[in-house]
Amino acid sequence: MNNMQTRRIPRTLALLLVVMIAMGAQYFDLAITFGAHPWWATQVLWVGVLLGVCPGALGRCLISSSIKPFALCLVVIGIATLATAFGKQGFAASFGDNKLAGQFWYFGWIMTCTSITAALILLPLPLQKKSK
Repeated sequence: MNNMQTRRIPRTLALLLVVMIAMGAQYFDLAITFGAHPWWATQVLWVGVLLGVCPGALGRCLISSSIKPFALCLVVIGIATLATAFGKQGFAASFGDNKLAGQFWYFGWIMTCTSITAALILLPLPLQKKSK
């Protein structure tokens, strides 16, 4: 196998891993378990996966082996999770009248799923040896 074929295998496995994890998360209702609204839990999961594949794949193609993109994804996961928690709390406290809090809850979930997807795609990068 030449170098190009060898580099495609980890990329393909990373995308396959992301799709399998997303399917498992949908089957076991993990988004609902962690606080998403049951009406749009599946929607935010798949929108987040689709949006997260682009930066994750771009990061894998452009950066050979660096932990910075993976670390950035972890920071964004933390920020998005905080936005989601505060949005849910504000929306529930207002009995559904606070539209801005509801949007933080909804879009925070999309950003959380997007960042998790990108992090999963970028996960093997810090583990690879630096090539000369």
